[in-house]
Amino acid sequence: MVLSTIHSTPNTPQMKGIASHAPKKPPIGRLAMWSPVTGLHAYTWLRPVGGPVAIDWVTAAWSVVLHELLGMWIMGPPKIVTAIEDEHLISVDESVSEIQHQAQQPQRSKSLLYLSGMLCLLVLPSYSFDGLPLPIVSSFTTPISMACALPLPSTVENENNKPSIDNYILETHRLTPLAKVVLWPEVAVRLQTPERRAYVIEQVQNNAQASVVAVSFEDLIPNKMQNGSESGPWRHGMMIIDKDGLKAEYYKRVPVPFVEERSTSSKNKPLFFEYELVLRRNSRKVPIDWVDLPITAGFSLDFASNFPFSLSSRPALILGAAHTWHPSVGIALWEQAKARSEELGSALLWCDGGEGGVSGVAAPGVDEILQIVTTAVMHVKVVRNSKNMRADVIWAGSALNDGAMLANAIETLRARTIITILTLAYSRQATVVTKSLTVAIRRIREMNEGEVLRAKNATKADRGTYTSAGREIKDFWIVLNEGLHH
Repeated sequence: MVLSTIHSTPNTPQMKGIASHAPKKPPIGRLAMWSPVTGLHAYTWLRPVGGPVAIDWVTAAWSVVLHELLGMWIMGPPKIVTAIEDEHLISVDESVSEIQHQAQQPQRSKSLLYLSGMLCLLVLPSYSFDGLPLPIVSSFTTPISMACALPLPSTVENENNKPSIDNYILETHRLTPLAKVVLWPEVAVRLQTPERRAYVIEQVQNNAQASVVAVSFEDLIPNKMQNGSESGPWRHGMMIIDKDGLKAEYYKRVPVPFVEERSTSSKNKPLFFEYELVLRRNSRKVPIDWVDLPITAGFSLDFASNFPFSLSSRPALILGAAHTWHPSVGIALWEQAKARSEELGSALLWCDGGEGGVSGVAAPGVDEILQIVTTAVMHVKVVRNSKNMRADVIWAGSALNDGAMLANAIETLRARTIITILTLAYSRQATVVTKSLTVAIRRIREMNEGEVLRAKNATKADRGTYTSAGREIKDFWIVLNEGLHH
């Protein structure tokens, strides 16, 4: 995925951490708040202006308005009580005008009117925001490609189907030529010993090439280990590594209650690190174009708090790693992380390696869940009609980069076959299938009618890779080739 990030200011200080002295919050942060995270399109512009406090105020104000209106509808309007004088106890001269007892409108009705008007006025600025992504080429933005390292289940050879360190290293080696920033999901690897930690750093350093890799891990707290065993408390951390070695390190600040009882409530500072990202090199491999990329990071519930506002400068990129156990939990945390990125106006790379977890990117004008980690299978349904042949490929499988390449290839397909891709979900299982299919379709869109037969023969090698995924995939390939001759 390629995103544009705003250049950092030259005077931004280079820091590895900035202290935060926030008041105590609920164990699950803003997940326990009554303010909604989604459905605030008219008031989304308030997030970068006032942060979550502004959203809380709007929610509370609308609650008051609706409460008052509902009360009037149920109880009726306020009754007007006037003094009725049946007779005068003391005689009054008729020339004296009678005192009129007129009910005054309650003061809170005026306040309700003012509050409703203010809420309506706050909607108007939303019409002036176009909501478009940042331009890829401009004087104030830099396009940066990024990816999640989520190894294929088919490459995992252990009993619990959990990717090993070598699986992540291999996936990183595959992604670094394509992405400048690669992120591992939360607790991707467990580092029991300093030797294992040094091994991971060395391997990532050797495979980073010109990219920066954020390695999420779990390790034991050194000063709380019990006789060198693995029964001590664990902590979740992230290492920023490039070809020169370890650049920065961050530890999770808000552990999940009851689920991560062995983790410690870390008092580490939030990460703020300026990385000198090389964009271009000359023929001698000397950097000729680079940008200072301010980076911050967090894990799952870290984003349910307001920790980014304790930073003295705005980060251009937020790295979010998670490991959830259900899609609803993953989506809830994704929405919280996305809200924090909107408040800062920063790009977000979110990688969730849990079962049913969601991964995606968010930035000004960009809001996409690109991957759902699940064990769903691939299904292909072919529909024929009199004029065209349409293959509705309904699948649940593609890696982050392969899915984007495939969608782009099909959108620009220069053939008489109309292919409609309906992506229900993305998973890691069908990456091999998707890569081969991408190569085939890329060749198809570049050929003319005279090259159809030659291209058909040239892609037989690719065919063998994904026919093993099932008879349905093979049938789709046959239909696709037949459609080229109509």
